[in-house]
Amino acid sequence: MRGWIEKRGNSYRINIDTGTRDAGGNRKLIRKTLKGVGSREADAELTKMLHELNTGLYIEPTKLSFSDYLDKWLPSHTREKLSPMSADRYQREIDNRIKPILGHILLEKITPVHIQAFVDEIIRAGRLKEDKPLSTEMITYDLKIVKTALKKAVQWGLIPRNPADSIAAPRATKKHKQEMHILTEDQIKKTLATLKQGKDHQKYVLILLLVSTGLRIGEALALEWSDIDFDDAVISVNKTVQRIKKEIIVKPPKTETSIRKVTIDDHLVATLKRHKVRQSERRLLLANKWKGTTNKVFTGPIGGLTVPSTIEGWWIKFRPEVGLDNVRLHDLRHTHATHLLASGQVDIKTISARLGHKNASMTLNTYSHVLPAKERGAATVMAHLWT
Repeated sequence: MRGWIEKRGNSYRINIDTGTRDAGGNRKLIRKTLKGVGSREADAELTKMLHELNTGLYIEPTKLSFSDYLDKWLPSHTREKLSPMSADRYQREIDNRIKPILGHILLEKITPVHIQAFVDEIIRAGRLKEDKPLSTEMITYDLKIVKTALKKAVQWGLIPRNPADSIAAPRATKKHKQEMHILTEDQIKKTLATLKQGKDHQKYVLILLLVSTGLRIGEALALEWSDIDFDDAVISVNKTVQRIKKEIIVKPPKTETSIRKVTIDDHLVATLKRHKVRQSERRLLLANKWKGTTNKVFTGPIGGLTVPSTIEGWWIKFRPEVGLDNVRLHDLRHTHATHLLASGQVDIKTISARLGHKNASMTLNTYSHVLPAKERGAATVMAHLWT
């Protein structure tokens, strides 16, 4: 296999003789034209192409559809950049929205017109299997996948420029925040009392822990007994549990600040100790029927991991029993933070660290609804100084 370079005006053409012949008996050549480069860059590109051909890594751009390219790109992007959940989401968007519209086009033939038509089409089509418009966030997300994939194609030398760079996502409409439902003290007491009297004691322990610590449900379900220091009354939060397709995955939290230590009160310590004893008794009772290891704080009925979707499904069925019809499980986290902030006894930095937020500003923005009442309280305190 040999190659040579021809200078053609302001460009260089690389020619490589593959040593094979086509159906008509003619020598099979691979050609590539480079514009806006010097002879040194052309020599380097020839060397690179020869190496890729000799090692089987060369992909002839004219024969590569965008669909086939995405199949080659996503695994490498997943290894470098994505969590398992994000990789699964990328794959779904590629299969369901991107490939049906852009997949048949040859990679080197994709133009900005194709990308704009893609954006227009997913806006027109709306949500899959639903007669509803696609959110601006979702349109932006899909366009981001296309842009990122094509950016790598440029880096790999498959195309000269990114045709998606000039395409902008639709202007975002003001995002409607899902309403928080903050439980009152009476509602918390009623919920816990009902659960405590129920048959599934573990649900009582879990809800008590969520409202007492502000942990996310995935963080709570990933807890192991070794994460709980009963002597110092501290829980170490260092992982979360997710279901990706049919696989249950335990992994580190998404951000460094989510890895934290959370103090707990004496009542929760005692409750967790009793739960551990009950769990051990049940494990001994079930003997060989018990599944999985013995180190998880919260398990299924016969051991093994429990996933957030299972608990959320149970909560939706349970909540009307205590008059919390619209309260989400995540609202227990909001309840915890709101009551701490409203008490005036815990500073915002401590609350932020307890929740695993990136910074105190995020906490203030999330729970700004508490601040007007605190502001009125501050005015009353000052008034007492001179009245």
